[in-house]
Amino acid sequence: MVLVPAVFLEFHGSPPKWYRMSTPTSGRVAYLYQRHAPSAENYVPNIGFEAAVYLKFIIDFYDNLPDLTAFIHAKPEDHNENWLAWVQCAKPDLNWTSLNPKFLHRGMLDWAKNKKAIHTEQCW
Repeated sequence: MVLVPAVFLEFHGSPPKWYRMSTPTSGRVAYLYQRHAPSAENYVPNIGFEAAVYLKFIIDFYDNLPDLTAFIHAKPEDHNENWLAWVQCAKPDLNWTSLNPKFLHRGMLDWAKNKKAIHTEQCW
């Protein structure tokens, strides 16, 4: 699993624990773009909010995209306090889902009609 956080200045000083703990041995890695220092590595102009960061990652890795990628905000816990557990439980054949529980309920009805498993079924 690759995590792609859309960060502006939120990590200024010290990145959060989930970022520091994202190593190949943890089963996930974080790929960080930054939007405040044009001369620094992995710069993306601050255009389109987080969309520019996500699009840059897709363009950079288009020919070699990871099987699972989570495009997240710099502070994903503001949207879902259990987001990391959801990411770690993502089904390997997942093609898209929201990590925000407020948006998940809309899609669950479609999944039930089509008899498809919920995106994190493998953990429960």
